[in-house]
Amino acid sequence: MAQDADQIAARAMQQIGTPFKLHGRMPGAALDCVGLAAHAVGPDRALAAVPRGYRAKGDYFHQIKSYLEYFGFTELLDRDDIQPGDIIMARPGPQQQHLMIRTEQGYVHAHAGLRRVVLTPGPSPWPVIAGWRLSGG
Repeated sequence: MAQDADQIAARAMQQIGTPFKLHGRMPGAALDCVGLAAHAVGPDRALAAVPRGYRAKGDYFHQIKSYLEYFGFTELLDRDDIQPGDIIMARPGPQQQHLMIRTEQGYVHAHAGLRRVVLTPGPSPWPVIAGWRLSGG
């Protein structure tokens, strides 16, 4: 795994247990899936530019795609080739989109139902609708 991918996965893992809060942007205190992904991308540069104004249910794919591309990520063409450090968008339910960070152990994500950032071992529990990898990562 490339160094940048290692760092993305490690930053996500460090947030396990952080309380969930919609639009949360405070690592260690309050995160949602977008805030967690932004922190994993790079807390020193990415949190300030994180997409805002989305709802818990709704389509924010294009906001996320533009945001991640701005920070050097490219969209995965093969959703079966998800690697540690990749950020994926899954569909946990109708009209829902959810970001998760792939690690060696599984997926780290801000789980609204469990009210905290968790590690879900193994494959994605939901259909993967998109994924992004840091270019050169």
